[in-house]
Amino acid sequence: EIERRKLPYRVFNNYTLSTTPRRIADLVILEDVESVAIAIELKYEPSHARRSDQGGDIWHTKLVGDVVFWNDLSGSAVKDVERAREYVETGRARVAYSIFIDEGGHHRGRNPVRGSEWIDWDDGVSVLWASFLDLPGE
Repeated sequence: EIERRKLPYRVFNNYTLSTTPRRIADLVILEDVESVAIAIELKYEPSHARRSDQGGDIWHTKLVGDVVFWNDLSGSAVKDVERAREYVETGRARVAYSIFIDEGGHHRGRNPVRGSEWIDWDDGVSVLWASFLDLPGE
């Protein structure tokens, strides 16, 4: 869409926002050489009701145990929300989102992280959503 409309943006995955401390966003949209318009942290937990012998669109190893950890590691759902907030607070991005799609509701019973909310979709899919915006004058 960016190319079709000839918009002045570029999209990158695993983009380094800072080397100290090292911060890599899952997806960014740049509006010029170094200016990050949007940074996105993205996680996906497939439904645990899927069976690995059914094949389909999920790699079979992703159906064994949890794919997303809640709060144990630097790559957890909680850390993604914190990172998105930090991108905006430190001026690394003008807007940042943390999106965690929980297909089978495995993590849905957990309290949302400060600054986030659960949004329930159809068929037991829940999304932990957080958005942060750098508002001038704040």
